[in-house]
Amino acid sequence: MKLLKSTRQAGRSLTYGSSLGLVMVLLVLCLNPTLASALSVELTRFGTCLTPPGGCSVTINDNLAGDFNPTPGVIDFAAVVGQLPDGVFIGTGRAIETITHDAAGRVTSILLNLTNTTVQGVAGGIGTPSVIAGEIGLISGEPLASLNGVAGFAGLNGQYQNPTGTIGFANISLAARVDGCLVGQVVPPAAVNVPSPVPFAGFNARNCIFPVNNLLIGTLDFSVAPGDGFFLPTSADSFATPIPEPTTLLLLGTAMTGLGLAARWRRRQN
Repeated sequence: MKLLKSTRQAGRSLTYGSSLGLVMVLLVLCLNPTLASALSVELTRFGTCLTPPGGCSVTINDNLAGDFNPTPGVIDFAAVVGQLPDGVFIGTGRAIETITHDAAGRVTSILLNLTNTTVQGVAGGIGTPSVIAGEIGLISGEPLASLNGVAGFAGLNGQYQNPTGTIGFANISLAARVDGCLVGQVVPPAAVNVPSPVPFAGFNARNCIFPVNNLLIGTLDFSVAPGDGFFLPTSADSFATPIPEPTTLLLLGTAMTGLGLAARWRRRQN
């Protein structure tokens, strides 16, 4: 009987210690973000690349090769992306990152802005009629950490266009994500066999109520026929901010209260 009682006590002590350890690990992961790096832009043409690396994906980091703007947090880019037969497009534009911090240096908001941006299908494509599928991704230079979740939005404003006067096919979508959490998504209607230009716009805001600790990523996905494309004279915006937290001590206090109740129950059982 004494052996059985001792075994129960050891098991309950292990449960208590494991629970406390889990709480502390959660706090460390969510309140100590990874080291900051720098804003980056990734231009990708989806499909087959015959001679890797071959230019089907181009990454431009702030103030490194391919960035034509020396200002920190701003990337001016111009790139030819892709190969035949699956398609080639030209992408030019400006990416801007705006990050705010509190007095302790924690990130309080991240805004990624893609502006004065043009994408034009050049040649090739997949399917009938041929369409070139690609993406422009913006990746923040600092992570956003929050125990209580994250709120954000995606905003898009621009126009489909074709210099010849008629758009064969073009569509676009924008998504903003933190730690896999979708905080905003805009999917305007496609333009098919219509006179150029065709304006599009949209705004979407969402919340995710689970802990996050990662970079903000804005992805602008598109499909355009050769000769077709789009222009963003103002912006494609991806934004994220922590959902206000009751305070770390309150969270820890709640967890400790639960652990205290468990200990109280254990004493009664004994």
